Amino acid sequence: MKVSTTSRYGLRALIDLAAHSHSSYVSLASIAERQKISQKYLESIFKILAKAGIVRAVKGAYGGYKIVDEALQISVKKILEILESNLKALSPQSDDHFDRFIEEFLWQRLTLRIENLLDSITLKDLVREYTEIMEPNSLMYYI
Repeated sequence: MKVSTTSRYGLRALIDLAAHSHSSYVSLASIAERQKISQKYLESIFKILAKAGIVRAVKGAYGGYKIVDEALQISVKKILEILESNLKALSPQSDDHFDRFIEEFLWQRLTLRIENLLDSITLKDLVREYTEIMEPNSLMYYI
């Protein structure tokens, strides 16, 4: 399965947003800086996510984005479906009988397993793992 840059960056940005929003809105500039992603690129991604009801935007000096509470329960599969046009593992390359056999026997099964895995992981799961693995490293205190 090939996942586009839009989906990879979108997922990274959503995890970052959820981990850093707590009770306030987060600017795209701060997400862009932490994740080393162009702010312009994030703007296009967040337009899609806002339209899908995953994030809420507020304009102004203290504005930014916040994840809609229910969106934490959304599956990674659903997020990728919002950001991707096609989640298939591979597409058939020809009308050859052998290629169609491989498509039905292998690639369709692989796609189904990947989709089931992505459907079993929620945004909340990813945020929890991120904060347990990544965030403690940034909270080191030196005396």
